[in-house]
Amino acid sequence: MMGDRRAEQQILERVLADKEQQRRRLAGLPFEEKVAIVRRLQAIAAAAARSREQSG
Repeated sequence: MMGDRRAEQQILERVLADKEQQRRRLAGLPFEEKVAIVRRLQAIAAAAARSREQSG
């Protein structure tokens, strides 16, 4: 049981470190690139919503 907890802790630490690294990478991008990323995410979300509407 203790090994499971240690493994879970290691996974959590890695996820949080990766999240922080990604946050720092995104923070360093130019504003225009951030806007482009948001637009791509909006397009993906809109496509997913349309797909749900068609199948539902």
